[in-house]
Amino acid sequence: MGGVLWAVLKLAVRGDLAVAKAEQSVVLGDINRQLAALDGKVTAGFATVQADVTIIKAEVTNHDRRLTSGGI
Repeated sequence: MGGVLWAVLKLAVRGDLAVAKAEQSVVLGDINRQLAALDGKVTAGFATVQADVTIIKAEVTNHDRRLTSGGI
């Protein structure tokens, strides 16, 4: 009888472990999706900042030209 109980307990533990691994996989997949979305937002934000910096550089260059040419 003890051997049967032990076998049942082992199967129950294995089942619990399988469920835990499946849940872990779902959580890790969710975390990976969230990180990918965040990475996309950071990349888009960085591109926006780069574009803004390019515009500001052009405006500063234009302003410098006007200053050196006496246009202001």
